Order: sequence, then C-alpha cells, then structure tokens
Amino acid sequence: MVPGSARAALLPLFGWASPALAGGDFPIPIPLDHLPNVVAVGVGFAPTWLGSDDDFLGAAPAAMLETPLGRLTVLGNYAALNLLETRFDRSGWRAGPAAIYRFGRSDVDDPVVARLPEVDDSLELGVNLGYEFVDPARPARRLALGADLTFDVTEGDGAAALNLYARAVHPLPWPGGAVAALAGVTLTNDAYAERYWSVSAAGAAASGLPAFDAGGPGRDLRVGFGVLQSLSPRWHLGAGAVYSRLLGDAADTPIVARRGDADQLLFGLGVAYAWGFEG
Repeated sequence: MVPGSARAALLPLFGWASPALAGGDFPIPIPLDHLPNVVAVGVGFAPTWLGSDDDFLGAAPAAMLETPLGRLTVLGNYAALNLLETRFDRSGWRAGPAAIYRFGRSDVDDPVVARLPEVDDSLELGVNLGYEFVDPARPARRLALGADLTFDVTEGDGAAALNLYARAVHPLPWPGGAVAALAGVTLTNDAYAERYWSVSAAGAAASGLPAFDAGGPGRDLRVGFGVLQSLSPRWHLGAGAVYSRLLGDAADTPIVARRGDADQLLFGLGVAYAWGFEG
C-alpha cells in the first residue's frame, strides 16, 4: 500500500497550472500555464511522508481545462477554478474556489513513527487569489504572486493552511523551451500543527519519542525549478525539482527531528498533451 503522505507529495508533479495554485505539498514549477487545455502524467521521487527521510517512487496526473465557468485546474489532490473572465494568456487577477484532499500519515515503514496514532485523510475547502503578469507577445513569459487559503471540513478540528508564493516563467533561447522558478511558504494554525506534529502522552508511551505539543504558524519554506520542452504544439516534456525546509514545530517535533528530516526534496518528470489552440 502506498503511504498516505507519499501520495500527497507525489500528486502535484505539474505545479504551476494557474497563478494562484499552491495547494500541493511540493508543487514542481513546470511551466504549462500558457497552454489552453492540457492533460499530463508525471513520475517522481518524494518523501514517503512529510518530514520523512525515506523516498518513494510514484506517478500522478494533472489537467488544466477551459470550462464554461472558468479555467479549471486539477493537480492530483488539488483543484482550483478561476471564476474571473481574464484569459489564461493575459495579465489579470485570478480568483475562485479551491479544494485539497490532504492525505494523512498511515502505513508508515519507520517502526517508531508507526507506533504513533495514524493521521486520517481530510478534505480542505477554501479560496485561491493571485495576480499574474503575462507578456502579450510571448505568453510563456510571466510573473505571478498569489495565496491559497484552505480550511478542513472533515475532521472537525479547525485545521487551516495558508500558502503564499511567487513564481516566474521565461522562454529559453531555443524554440519550445521554457524555464520556471518559484519561492513559497506554507503557514498553518495550531490545529493543523497539532494534527501532524504533536506527540501525545499516549503516543510518547507507545513510541518512545518525547511528548511534544506542536503549534503554528510555520510549516515549510520552499524553492523550486522546472523546465519544459515542447516537441510540438500538442506534445510537451517537463522536469523539475523542489527543495523544502520544514519550519518551527514542523522541524522541531521528534517525529521529524529524531525520525525524519527537515530538509525535503521532490523531483520528477512527465509528459503533457495540449489542445484548443486558436486558429
């Protein structure tokens, strides 16, 4: 069985489908935003759970589609819909609902962490908001700033996460090439930190780890890099990597400090198919 946090980390392999999208734990900035409609599949390595020092190989889908309601983006466990009329290839605000199915921590291989209570999967709903500057002459050249705010609706503990990001995309000096870079930070409330990072007295007795009462707001700070090579208007290849550093109690919890690693790395590659070009 695939560990829950591995599924969460591996799903968003194509991490920049829209300017206000940062819902995945480690979004790789493959520059696909300038394509009207695109579906993709990628493979990559990621930590088996957030904070783990073990990696897992997996695959994941992605899609960005023009719909009557607006541009829909689905990146594995994350979905966002831009309700504003601004076209994907023009500068403007992007805003709308967002949802993330956040995988918990279960089926852990680490014999100590496995003795802790499992963390259930959960659904978070919220909003995404961002502004993207797009070069009208070359839509692949763009700069985006945005935020993603989601709230748990299934576990009843009030967990919430805020993701802030900045990214840039620039064409490479040969046909069909583009490069992207990102910087982002995820902040959480105390309920989120309690769920993922605390060690209760019962958990301490079962695992041998010291008890730990986790709180927000820091979760992680990340930087990433990605490249895209278009083989034709329809077929595209991409690759990239993201380095994330856990912050605050996410790094200090004995779950990570003693059994995992605060330095997290995800890298992957994939293939995409696009359609819907004008003319």
